Amino acid sequence: MKGTITQGTRSQQSVFLRHSQSNQCPQQGTDCEGPKTCRAVECRAESPQATPPTTQGIISSLKKYKSNRDVETAILRLGCKGRTDEALQLYYAVCLLDGLKQQCRRMKQQRSAEKAVAAKESATVDIDNNIEVQLDDDIVTYISESKLRPTTRLMNSAINACAQSEPFACQSTAFDIFSSATHTLGLTPNVFTFGSLLLCCARIGDVSTSLEILHNLEEGEKYPDVAPNEVIYSTVISSCERSPLPNVDLALEVLNRSLSFSLAAGNSVNEVKNEKKTSFKTSSTIGVTVFNTAMSTMARAEQWKMAVQLLGEMMGDDTIRPPLLHVDAVIPKPDETTFRTVVAACERACQWEELLQVAKAANEYGVRLNETSLTSALHSCQQLGLADEAIRYLEL
Repeated sequence: MKGTITQGTRSQQSVFLRHSQSNQCPQQGTDCEGPKTCRAVECRAESPQATPPTTQGIISSLKKYKSNRDVETAILRLGCKGRTDEALQLYYAVCLLDGLKQQCRRMKQQRSAEKAVAAKESATVDIDNNIEVQLDDDIVTYISESKLRPTTRLMNSAINACAQSEPFACQSTAFDIFSSATHTLGLTPNVFTFGSLLLCCARIGDVSTSLEILHNLEEGEKYPDVAPNEVIYSTVISSCERSPLPNVDLALEVLNRSLSFSLAAGNSVNEVKNEKKTSFKTSSTIGVTVFNTAMSTMARAEQWKMAVQLLGEMMGDDTIRPPLLHVDAVIPKPDETTFRTVVAACERACQWEELLQVAKAANEYGVRLNETSLTSALHSCQQLGLADEAIRYLEL
């Protein structure tokens, strides 16, 4: 027996109507200056030509996937390849399939409630609109039995695909997905959700939205089960770096906030443990990545002195006043990326002697410089006429 099923609700289909191709800026061709000027409100992606897929199209695109994990992997793979539209269409297909499942269940309930149902050629379910299609039994069976469904992981995969979009992130589409998934589908966001949203913001240098998300996570009222971690803070600082004018002071403020929050979270965990409770929210220790991102912001802003000072504080130099770090927390040790970033900052500012001091410090600290940093050191030797020193770097 065949079934007549509506092709999704208006709210589900509107997602398609709001989504345009991810590699085009809806403001370009007018007054848009590129990705850095696009914001969530200003750059609302809408495409009047976009049309929702047919039910047969949804089934056809999903039949080869046996589990949600297969769909998540496919979305991530497509996103990494820059095929954002295809990745999002796959996500939307699963969401619409979930709507069709609900219609199938209601259709069965309707048939059971009407006990006087005779054998008919079709049955009708009209939920939000009157878009109906005739489906074969095997398609109805697939809809009813499919294990694919919207999940937080699937939402995260779609948002990540928006963040990976080229030439710039589809920020507005990412927030549309987040809003629809959390409010309409009832999905619960986690730290990976916000990491992907912040990556969208960082890609276009949207500092204000990044700080708003960070504030909500630190406050803990709106999302009490999500604690900002190293990735969250690092990505917020990356927004500061990629803003039209790199904001070093704000990057340093976020760095100190990360240390304060980590310290406070650690104290809270200890208090909870002392009370012999087993369930508590915690935040991972702030690692060197956050510091490296802050240094990268300093390098881009040509604040080489600040980068050198931060490196010194990471290496335990507490004689520098005033200090950049205002929190008495555990500071991670600098790694190869740390030294490379400071070397690049010094080279950009033509601070040859300071560059060689940083290279020497890396060697004494037991960190091996990569080829790029060694080339910078050789360039400094050339500028200063230090032939013997250059030979020593050649031998490393």
